[in-house]
Amino acid sequence: MSGTHVSVKVQKNQYRFISEGKTAIKVSVPTPYDGRRYRSVGFKKIGKAQAFKIAIEERNRIGKEEWGVFWSRVLSDESLLSRLPRNLEPTFQVRSVKQSFVYEYVANWMSYEHGEPKKVACRYSCNEHGKLGAYLKAKKALLDGYRDQLKFLAFIGKSPVVDLK
Repeated sequence: MSGTHVSVKVQKNQYRFISEGKTAIKVSVPTPYDGRRYRSVGFKKIGKAQAFKIAIEERNRIGKEEWGVFWSRVLSDESLLSRLPRNLEPTFQVRSVKQSFVYEYVANWMSYEHGEPKKVACRYSCNEHGKLGAYLKAKKALLDGYRDQLKFLAFIGKSPVVDLK
């Protein structure tokens, strides 16, 4: 029995958001608002190679509809969606130090130096700056930490409502 073996060679990022099932190629593209859009392309009649081509076209079409100008960035950067913050709000913490409590706002983010991730944390005491002052300083530090991602965060709806100047 002679069979035909079709080798589909594509770049690493062309298989992103595409998986193979028993009878279909499945496309699962994330949306900017924490959802997913699904499509499937059956390959029983048309073959796997043709189904992969159609699935890649479908993935790119859906991605451009959902992400617009950011689609190439989402497709090429594997950790982009996982390393973004859920929101850009500093966290309020209460710590006990001996007999008293310390109230503070904390801004945490990751910075990358020479490709290595480094955690950055800034703490602002409510006793020193006042509650509003500590919040504003932590918020400004958080916005400065993510300044290169602000347009992308605004597009996916995780940007601040108020601009701090």
